[in-house]
Amino acid sequence: MAKYSKKCIILTIIAAGLLTLTPTLAAQSAGTAPAAASPASGNIDTSNRELELVTLALRWEHQFQFAGYYAAIAQGYYAQEELQVQLLTPADGQFPVDAVLGGKAEYGIGSAELLTARYRQQKPLVLLASIYQHSGIILLSRKDHGQLMPQDYVGKTIMSASQSLPEIQLMLLKEGIDLKTVKFRPNADLTELLTDQVDGLVCYLSNEPFIMSQRGIEPQVMRPISYGIDFYGDSLFTSEQESLDRPGRTERFIRASLRGWDYALQHPEELVQQILEMPGVRERGKTAELLRYEAQVLEELIQPELITIGHINPARWQHMADNYAEFGLIPAGTSIDGFIFQPELSSEKLRRLWWRAGFIMLAATLLLMIVLIWNQVLRRVIRRKTQELNQSRIYLQSIFDTCPDSIFIHNAADGRILDVNEACCRQYSYSREQLLASSIAELSVESSEYNQLQALQHLERTKNEGRQTFEWHARRNDGSSFWGEITTAYFTLENSGRYIVMVRDISERKKAEELIRRQLAEKDLLLKEVHHRIKNNLASIRSLINLQAAAADSPEISEALQKAGNRIESMYVLYQKLLNDSDYQSISVKTYVQDLVGAILALSPEQNPPELTLEIEDGQLEPKKLFLLGGLINEFMTNSLKHAGLTVAGNKTRIAVRLLQSQQRWKLILQDNGPGLPAAALASEEIQLSSGHHFGLMLMRIMGQQLDGKVQLYNANGARCELDFPATIPTSLFLQPEGNATT
Repeated sequence: MAKYSKKCIILTIIAAGLLTLTPTLAAQSAGTAPAAASPASGNIDTSNRELELVTLALRWEHQFQFAGYYAAIAQGYYAQEELQVQLLTPADGQFPVDAVLGGKAEYGIGSAELLTARYRQQKPLVLLASIYQHSGIILLSRKDHGQLMPQDYVGKTIMSASQSLPEIQLMLLKEGIDLKTVKFRPNADLTELLTDQVDGLVCYLSNEPFIMSQRGIEPQVMRPISYGIDFYGDSLFTSEQESLDRPGRTERFIRASLRGWDYALQHPEELVQQILEMPGVRERGKTAELLRYEAQVLEELIQPELITIGHINPARWQHMADNYAEFGLIPAGTSIDGFIFQPELSSEKLRRLWWRAGFIMLAATLLLMIVLIWNQVLRRVIRRKTQELNQSRIYLQSIFDTCPDSIFIHNAADGRILDVNEACCRQYSYSREQLLASSIAELSVESSEYNQLQALQHLERTKNEGRQTFEWHARRNDGSSFWGEITTAYFTLENSGRYIVMVRDISERKKAEELIRRQLAEKDLLLKEVHHRIKNNLASIRSLINLQAAAADSPEISEALQKAGNRIESMYVLYQKLLNDSDYQSISVKTYVQDLVGAILALSPEQNPPELTLEIEDGQLEPKKLFLLGGLINEFMTNSLKHAGLTVAGNKTRIAVRLLQSQQRWKLILQDNGPGLPAAALASEEIQLSSGHHFGLMLMRIMGQQLDGKVQLYNANGARCELDFPATIPTSLFLQPEGNATT
């Protein structure tokens, strides 16, 4: 690819260079001087040149109508073509046609009258260039005299110079007016029109209407173009003899004249000032304002922005001749062959044309080679890309067919199945053709939950909400069913919506889930049964201990048995909560403490029930932590119920239990109004399990350590116990039975 791209770039550069040279060669072959050679007036060196003297006959006196020829002289364009041009006006002799044919001028300026001169009067004239694309000839009258249409001139007098009259006569003839009913007078004098000596004046659009308006008289202008007579205006011409004997000089004269007109139209103000300094211009009443107006009107007639200056359309001149022939102004069937000048093809021009043609052919050949090479490169690229696309398609199709899950492609508009993979055919026991002809309902177990409408609703949610995953009860071809996990997605292909549906057989998973569910139910039932039996056993043990305590002869033995029974009671309350609570991982602290305190109070003497204050915040703790917390509360309350009532002297025993929570920590506060704790028990905070005295207090300290806290015991208007511990307690802090890693 890189190799061919470099070739294309090199050939393109060569071809571009040749094509760039082609316009220059074309200009040289036509004999046109380069545009850059446009020296300003007075800067042309002609000292070493021999200039040919030629004369150009103008139609009228000096005015902007001939500005292009003035510019060609002043800017040295004629001198560059080795010509010295002098100008001849009607005041100096004759009008252009007679001047050219009489030998007083080589070139002249005319218009449509050139046709009548050549084909009616048999004068050998040749057209060189049409400067004005539209004629400026008009029929002018005073607006207050009412000549608004050609018919208004019947019986009237029209004044005109002979060379301007044919266009007006043709306009009258086209409007059905017999020329014998109109009186024509020679000459062209605006004064006679303004003094009512004539009714109409054939003149130029760029002069007399402006002068009339300046004199306070509103002009009425009638243009032949408004009546279908659209002729060329001022055009360069010469004699047949000049065009045949000196074709090279004629070409040079045309070329310089057109360059002069191009300059004049681009620098109108410069030409206005130049014309004002020419002989007789100011004397004839020409002003800068009039010349500027004339320049503006003439530019509209020349139309340089639309048409190349000097362009000749042979068909249009033939149409002008046909119009003249129609009304007998020239012979019928007149052909303008030979009327338009044909440049000479000299040997030098032919050589240049051959060079130009050769370069064009070479450039065209190179461009053709570039196109062929580029086409070959594109073919290879397209072939390679096509192969890559085919490989990608085969790759994707392989993934599609080898996917272990079933894949459906559905039309989003109606849910119709468009494509399936091989796994789908195996899973549903259908052929691909059968699946494409099936509906969703036919592939689902018959129930209201698995019908076509429900499936389409799932797909619609996919389009609106994104990918969906749900379970579906599907049916195989043999009538058996299976559970599928459905995953749906939406995408667009060729401006058409598509659903991709993947089906994974989860029948075994569903069976495993059902087995796990049954096993969990059985385990839950077994666990409740174990808890129930433990609770019953604890109740039995507690009853036996109470009976034994009642039958004991020694008060010490009875007290010890009673304490053991109270501790078992706290365990009983915990298991009662476990049995009634569905969550075995954690239990409500508030309900457990309330139940425990109630059970402990139930053991107090009925004749002196204590006054209890409870302030328990709710929360969750593991059963092991609650057991320790309950044991600690049991030890304190048991001692309070035993000792506080002995010293209160007739007042009720008061016990306060507060359990507060703050920032993942708990604080337990126990308070009674008894005699307080013994001084010996408060003197040492060490835990001595071997000591037989104050065993309950030591047990409270042990439980506090296992709760990752420290029990604070002191007297404050009775015994007081405080414990601050975290809500989550490391498992390693619990007492482990010897030989076991966990409780």
